[in-house]
Amino acid sequence: MFEEFLREIEDKQLFTKGDRLLLAVSGGVDSMTLMHLLHAAGFTFAVAHCNFQLRGTDSDEDEQMVSNKARAIKTQCFTKLFDTKNYAREKGISIQMAARELRYTWFDELIVIHPFDRLVMAHHLDDSLETVLFNLTKGTGLAGLRGILPKNGNLVRPLLSFTKAQIMEYARQEGVIWREDVSNASDRYSRNLIRNRVIPLLCEINPGLLTTFRNTLMKLQATERLLKDVLEDQVKLLKRKVGTDWVITHEAVQNLVILEHLLEPFGFNFDQVKSIAEAAVDRNTGKRFLSTSWQLNIDRDSLIVSPVVPAPSEVMIQKEDRSVMNALVSLRFEIRGGNTPVTREATRASIDLDKLNFPLKLRRWEAGDHFYPLGMGGKKKVSDFMIDNKIPLNLKERVCVLVSGDDIVWVVGHRLDNRYKVTAKTQRIYQIDVI
Repeated sequence: MFEEFLREIEDKQLFTKGDRLLLAVSGGVDSMTLMHLLHAAGFTFAVAHCNFQLRGTDSDEDEQMVSNKARAIKTQCFTKLFDTKNYAREKGISIQMAARELRYTWFDELIVIHPFDRLVMAHHLDDSLETVLFNLTKGTGLAGLRGILPKNGNLVRPLLSFTKAQIMEYARQEGVIWREDVSNASDRYSRNLIRNRVIPLLCEINPGLLTTFRNTLMKLQATERLLKDVLEDQVKLLKRKVGTDWVITHEAVQNLVILEHLLEPFGFNFDQVKSIAEAAVDRNTGKRFLSTSWQLNIDRDSLIVSPVVPAPSEVMIQKEDRSVMNALVSLRFEIRGGNTPVTREATRASIDLDKLNFPLKLRRWEAGDHFYPLGMGGKKKVSDFMIDNKIPLNLKERVCVLVSGDDIVWVVGHRLDNRYKVTAKTQRIYQIDVI
């Protein structure tokens, strides 16, 4: 196994003798065997052990054994106590998820502080099978079926090609000392149930399950790499960035795999992707979908993905102010003579200063707002004005208005109110520019 272990590292280019490694060690046979292998191969590494305080004195004894072993082979050992149960309770998550979040956050901190080049973990082929079965049970795509990756950023797993049985046999031959986690025998957790009950049944059907599974993973991982290359070529044709927004053409909704790939970076799940595709096919213009920090609007001929912007607070503007800003817009003010030439620009408003009632107010437009658009004789709702001017929904939500008294003076960046325009009688011009 030792020679195969070295070939695995070299063939998959996981790390080199020049890299500083941080090895996660629980005290179980997998991580203790990996510590033995790394030490025997002469790699430079330190050990990190998490004490989640979930198994009473057993947790403390695990920590002591890992520390003693690290000391014996003269390698640095980091240990940390976690109040896992309270963390899980406060976050409203499972104990397993809490332990995962706590350990990876700490590992990231250690990597930055010291620093280390790679985080090494002892997942093996059986773990990958459990993960695939778990994902399949919960619902997944190709990424969930191709198993655990041997390399993911700075995280590497050099034991992924080895079975649990191979690791156990090597550990016994080499006299590796480890501690058994008695909770692994319990079917309380989903993964344990898969490990203890489901996989043995599958092995009755196919005694060579792990061998055939290894081959299946090779095919699926190769397929995923090929598909990603194809999808990346499609992305360049179907998605473009405009300011802070992303515009996706309607052609993308014709294939759910392509659409899911396009929307995955924005946090939309597959159920949302299906609903988005249906709304786009039905041309349900104006329908909106939300992820954690992005919103997607169905527009006339595209999907528009925009960052979720918090509602801006109202800003009061005094006559002496020279600039103001809120979460959506920044304005600059200047008072000029009445004979100053007036230019027609969307980002500039030239207003008769003497018609204004200070302080002015800058706020986001609201339902029921109306004004008298420049160039039109009558009153119009701001919402209707935006529809007539084909302003997309994602931009409508960013529209602000400038208010004097009860009047909307300017739909910022779009149209001035006809009542406040500069005329031949204007003595002073209040010029506003969108910065």
